[in-house]
Formats: sequence, structure tokens, C-alpha cells
Amino acid sequence: MLQLPKDYELITRGQAAIAVHGRYRDGLMAQGIDNPDLLLSSIATHPSASGRGAVPCLPIEGFPGERMMVRRYLRGGLLRFVNRDLYLDGQRSFRELAITVAAGRSGVPTVEILAAVSIKAAGPGYRCFLFSKELAGCIDLPAYLLGQAAAATFTDDKQRALKEAALAVRLMHDRGFYHGDLNMKNILVNAAEPKNLYIIDWDKSQHFEKLSDDQRRANAQRFCRSLIKLAGTGLPVNEDDAAAFLRAYRDDDRFVQACTKQLHRTVAVRRGFWKLLGS
Repeated sequence: MLQLPKDYELITRGQAAIAVHGRYRDGLMAQGIDNPDLLLSSIATHPSASGRGAVPCLPIEGFPGERMMVRRYLRGGLLRFVNRDLYLDGQRSFRELAITVAAGRSGVPTVEILAAVSIKAAGPGYRCFLFSKELAGCIDLPAYLLGQAAAATFTDDKQRALKEAALAVRLMHDRGFYHGDLNMKNILVNAAEPKNLYIIDWDKSQHFEKLSDDQRRANAQRFCRSLIKLAGTGLPVNEDDAAAFLRAYRDDDRFVQACTKQLHRTVAVRRGFWKLLGS
């Protein structure tokens, strides 16, 4: 078991291992976070309105006005058709808890993690869950841009949002964090205060003493790749917006050109795969 951040503690109950924030421990355990399937079955008809798909949201017992999001770890790609939610790694959610907490405490705008749960399934597999505090009023970046698309100020709104996203990513990198899935949907925007952005979903992310230029480029390109992918589904963005994001991240011609060149090569290879998956 990896070392948990300060203020978190480990509880074992049956087949469940739970890493939980001490402040919320009693309320969350009373709600049944040690049996996430049962907990989720009671709220399955109430998906989150935050733009994060089917991630449910429910009140936190003992904390009036506070709500939590519950994320079940699900596989993507072609593997999802044969194995939806079993992992050999039983500490996956605990590692995401640890790195999210580290990022937040270093000043990176992100979500507050309440608990991580790992359930031992039949055989060698585990099913993992993450409980985080709701970022009220927030939607993901693509949803925000779609909501602004009809506004007369859309071009300016889009430029500001992409600039703020680039600055948040730059701060994350300056603090030594490499995001494992840096894409547009993992940037949340406060719809009422668009300058307030949050980087979420830190699964498979890493923390280094210092990021190399290659790591910075690779992570920035990943964000831009998601932008181009979503442009193909109707999101009102284009390759010029990707270049604007890169320019806001680092106003350096060599950096932008190197990223753009690699981005074009990668997208050319991946378009067929996106089409195969219908996304």
C-alpha cells in the first residue's frame, strides 16, 4: 500500500480497502462508500449535471450543501468490449487520490478528493472507485464552448477559455506534474466565472522534480489532439485554436512549430482509429 497523504486514513472492511479523508470519514462510511455498487444503485437515475457524462452526484452526509461525485473506473478503447471494469492493479484509485491531493496542495487548481475505494473481485481483479467533492457550477470545457457558441462574444469567449486552460496547464507543468490524460473534457470551467478552471481526472499521472521540454510538448500535444478530435464531432474549434492554445502556453515559435508538426503526424495516424471507435 502506498503512503497516503496527510489527513487521509486507510480502512479495511470485508473485500473493500478505503482511503478516506478524516474530516469526512464518519459521514462517508455511514453512507456506505465501502459498497459503492449499492450506493450507486440508489442514485442511478440522477446523473451529474456537471458535463462529466454518467458520473453520479449526491449529498455528503453530515455536510449540508456539500455534494460528492462518484467515479467508477471503466476501461476505454477496444478492451472495454471484453472487460468493462476489472483491473489487476488494486491501488489505482489510491494513486490517483495521492497525486490529485499533491497537485492541489502545490497550487494546481483541481478537485478535492474525499475517498478512494478498491474492491477485491472474484479471481485476480479489482474494481476501483473515486469520490470527489462536487465543483458546483462547473462544466467541462467542450460543454462550455458549445453553450457559448451562439453568443455574439463567442470568439472572444473561446480565446479566453483556451488561454486560461493553457495557463493552468503551464502551472501544472511548472509544479512538475505530467497529466496522464490531458484532454479538453478533463478541464472544468465555472460557467459563471470562466476564469476559474480546474484540471481533473489524474489517473496515470506522474509527479517529477522537473518536467523536460519533451514531456511538456507531449502533454500539450495531447490536449491539442483532443481538440482536433472533438472538432470532428461538431465542437466549434479548429487547428488555429490548437495553435492559439500552444502560443498561450509558451510564446515561442520553435516550441509551437515543433508541437504543431508532431501533432499533425499523430492526428494523421489516429483518425482511422477514432473512426473505428465511432468517436
